[in-house]
Amino acid sequence: MLDHQYVAGLFDGEGSVILARHSPVTHSMSLVVQIVNQCREVLEEVKETYGGAIYGNSKGVNKPVYAWKAYTTGAESFLKSVLPFVRIKRRQVEIGLEFRQVVAHKTCRQSRLALGEIARREALRTELRLLNAPCGKKYRT
Repeated sequence: MLDHQYVAGLFDGEGSVILARHSPVTHSMSLVVQIVNQCREVLEEVKETYGGAIYGNSKGVNKPVYAWKAYTTGAESFLKSVLPFVRIKRRQVEIGLEFRQVVAHKTCRQSRLALGEIARREALRTELRLLNAPCGKKYRT
């Protein structure tokens, strides 16, 4: 079982928080966290500790690259465990947790979202995308 402090450092360097949009019509989104690394073994330990899944990817690289991902409640649990220890991605972690609080009381399937709630979700997604973008690069919408 991995130490939360170690994983927080790994996440600071190799991780990301994503608010994945499923439908621009219904404004449904979900929280995703991921850590990308060439060492599958360490990602297997992350999976053992936090759940989630590992995906392989070898897009144009000489060595295989793997991504550990956790979704929704698993992502929220992961973010809560690393929050005290992250430094570089603290704001991204806070946005992910704030998003989970915003959506905790209502889902898109239950009823239509109020305009204010849609605006809040989009504002969190935009801030997160700006924080995740490489310096000086624009993000895609």
